[in-house]
Amino acid sequence: MVQDLLSAVAGFIDTLPAIRNAHPGCVSYTQEHLFRQFVGTQGYDAHNAIGDVNALSELYDKCLDSDKAFTLCVTSQSSFDVHAYNLRCKKLAEEMKACIPVKALSNGMAKKIASSGLSLADLRVSFRRNGAAGLRALLAEPDTTGRPRVTKSAPTLAKLAGHFAETEAIRQATSATQCEDISATPSATVSAAPSSTVTATPSATVSAATSFTVSAVASALLPPATLALYRRRKAEGYDLPDPAYMKWLRSVQT
Repeated sequence: MVQDLLSAVAGFIDTLPAIRNAHPGCVSYTQEHLFRQFVGTQGYDAHNAIGDVNALSELYDKCLDSDKAFTLCVTSQSSFDVHAYNLRCKKLAEEMKACIPVKALSNGMAKKIASSGLSLADLRVSFRRNGAAGLRALLAEPDTTGRPRVTKSAPTLAKLAGHFAETEAIRQATSATQCEDISATPSATVSAAPSSTVTATPSATVSAATSFTVSAVASALLPPATLALYRRRKAEGYDLPDPAYMKWLRSVQT
């Protein structure tokens, strides 16, 4: 259906500003008045949909130069593109709401970030790579007019950076706790048989690489208060890594 529309309709135009620009100084710019002024004094059936459409078509032919009017036209494809972008921004705004209850973002700022096309994942990646400076570079990046893409407000950036610092600490603490659990359970060693088949045999020891990884993570464990904060945030429904997933991921990596 969309392709049929795109093939049949070149685009859309708002005729009111186009006629205002082409014919300044009219007493009224209602369609009925313009029709009587430019088309005929008899008027038309203004309460009939077909009559409205036919009258507007005649008005367009009389009042506007087609070539000039076409420059004011919005193509059908661009209209669909804008609609798709608006739907995406709406979805991003829903994701940003996770930052509002913890006061990392105001409702207005969450919508502003989403409307710029940035996702919560984009912000998180920028923070992980370059910390607060990464967030600042992303949100304060000048647009084509020289204005910040979103904001360069120091208090706003500080709140957001503090929020990501807290969630990253919780994520690392959760990962470390799960890794510690893994190190306490028997692991499986893999050996290659002459027939090129792979067999898994139980082992009560942990490989050197695994021991190193677990030891390094265990040494970075955060205080119990941080773990308590994780449990509290999780109880509030905050989006944090699933411990079961983190345990599986670490077991694969080791």
